[in-house]
Amino acid sequence: MIPRYVLVRTLVVLALTQLIGWGAVGLVSIVGRQMADDLGMDVAAVFAGNSILYLVRGLCSPLLANVFGRVGARRMMISGTMIEILGCAVLALAHGPMGYLIAWVILGMAGSATLTTPTFILLNELVSRNAKSAIGALILVTVLFSSLFWQLPRSFPMQRAGGSPA
Repeated sequence: MIPRYVLVRTLVVLALTQLIGWGAVGLVSIVGRQMADDLGMDVAAVFAGNSILYLVRGLCSPLLANVFGRVGARRMMISGTMIEILGCAVLALAHGPMGYLIAWVILGMAGSATLTTPTFILLNELVSRNAKSAIGALILVTVLFSSLFWQLPRSFPMQRAGGSPA
């Protein structure tokens, strides 16, 4: 059994990572129009990025089950984060539909190693029988704070690629 402070610290870190991860995925619903304008894409095509993420994540997740069992959730989540960095870089550098959609494929692969289920696996590895309570607390905090994350883009002026305010 791990000390309670380790569990609390772990829950705080996981809550923050899930908040940022899912907040970034949901950000498209707030800045989708600006993204469409900047990329020269239809708004519906911009929103297709999220669908691609979910599709790829769903396809990759079963393939990672044995890997989680072999190397553990912590290592998988670290590896997934490195892939997410690549996906975010590709997304930031995208100048059109191809780069944009490739970024979402990469983010979908990374999401299967980092978003939601891997956190539950990690908590189960840490506290086994008490994982149910820890997972419930993590879900509650993540859901409540996600509404705060969505307010961030409204707090800062958006800049278009040319430097003018959106």
